[in-house]
Amino acid sequence: MGTLALALLLSGDGWLPLEPGTRWTYEVREDGPTAPDSAPRVVSEVGPSQMVAGQAWTEIRSFLGYDRCFVRSSDAGLELRVEATEESPSLVILKPEARAGESWTGTLGREEVTFTAGTAETLEQDGRRWTALRVSFSVTRPELHAGHPPTEGELWFARGTGLVRARIIKDLDCQASAGTVWILK
Repeated sequence: MGTLALALLLSGDGWLPLEPGTRWTYEVREDGPTAPDSAPRVVSEVGPSQMVAGQAWTEIRSFLGYDRCFVRSSDAGLELRVEATEESPSLVILKPEARAGESWTGTLGREEVTFTAGTAETLEQDGRRWTALRVSFSVTRPELHAGHPPTEGELWFARGTGLVRARIIKDLDCQASAGTVWILK
């Protein structure tokens, strides 16, 4: 990543500002057979960076259902990995320069994930308004999802703010699925 791109990312102009101490508060709504009646709030916080295979990865706590994960901006886009180890695979979750409809695939653990760039959309939440890039994804392992849909979802990123909304639907078994929506507060 170039110096200018790093400066933009750390200054808050990037798609996921990674300044240590940055916090996002999300209302997390769940649906499905075991959904609670209330929507708890989750605070995601940017932690320190760690070097992994000669690259700086920034820790984020309580992000998208992970107690802790690691992200970085690279020439490929915004990458995520679950552990700060060389063996942990990384996944490009956002390609800001991708054209609507463009897809890319990666793996995270045993699952293959296909992402598809969407268009810029206007989101309004609690009196705030963002122009956000939407990225859809689908997890596919035919042998585990035969006859029913795989885990899928959408992520919305607003430049300078970060992830403003996410929707993930997980396949629990052949008869049930559970959805989770993160809404920035």
